[in-house]
Amino acid sequence: MIRKLIEQGAGYTSEVFLAGAHYPSWEVKYDCVRTIIDIDDKDSLSTLAAFSTMEYWVARRRIIEYIHKLINEERLTQDNKGIAEQILTQIITDGKTEPKTPTMRHARETLALLRGEAIDNNGTTKNVLSVLFLVADPSDLSRLRLGEEIREVQEKLQLAKLREQFELHQRMSVRPADISQALLDVQPRIVHFSGHGSATGVLCFENQLGEAHLVQPDALAALFEQFADQVDCVVLNACYSEIQASVIATHIKYVIGMNQAIGDKAALAFAIGFYQALGAGRTIEEAYKLGCVQIRLQGIPEHLTPILIKRA
Repeated sequence: MIRKLIEQGAGYTSEVFLAGAHYPSWEVKYDCVRTIIDIDDKDSLSTLAAFSTMEYWVARRRIIEYIHKLINEERLTQDNKGIAEQILTQIITDGKTEPKTPTMRHARETLALLRGEAIDNNGTTKNVLSVLFLVADPSDLSRLRLGEEIREVQEKLQLAKLREQFELHQRMSVRPADISQALLDVQPRIVHFSGHGSATGVLCFENQLGEAHLVQPDALAALFEQFADQVDCVVLNACYSEIQASVIATHIKYVIGMNQAIGDKAALAFAIGFYQALGAGRTIEEAYKLGCVQIRLQGIPEHLTPILIKRA
């Protein structure tokens, strides 16, 4: 990092980093902060930790904005999340910035976002429910109206009374390796899969060519076992997914699957009702029931197809 700073022209880099360095001016430190952020590589965040004690509020604001950007772009590794939390906590608690300034509010909001919380207008934190929406529509199978389902779910959550308490994360054309990566990155409370399922209970994801890759129930259940303390509910909006749901339910509190083939319109109606209810603060069980009712309201005779399975 020192070499990169020198190459970027950061003034008096040695005054900050090298052994025996004296006390550099705030201008020199701020010059380094700007350059570290401009370099924006894997070491930038850990290097910025040395500057979190700066009193100069503009430097602190730049560091906060950089962390906020990394969160929004989902570029934080698990290790870097710990570093980011340490930096933000230092800025918030060391008393060097007035508590009611925009800089401090931005720091609290960014820390809440990092922790999966939200802040209301009074500065009070509240839990945010992250929804991970996984979509797979292999090119060698019949095409589904999955784009419409995503749009409807997004719209219902955006219009919901409790919309600030939800974050929707989408992953398209999902391959098996993408599932575990998304679970690690997003840390969702609800996982929603929309795609194809077979009569034997396997779900169809995609391979490198965009064609069907079948994942067996025990394999997916083994994956969710690793996230049992994190995920509260799994929704498998795919044909014949009850078999898969039953296996996953040995680890996850609530799992919804389909006991037979389900049409596009019924799958869409269920998703609309389910997320309408969640957005209004209803429980998973109440949301499941409203999803089934929504199918009936559309005049579709498939309201008994979705099945809710609770962990024993």
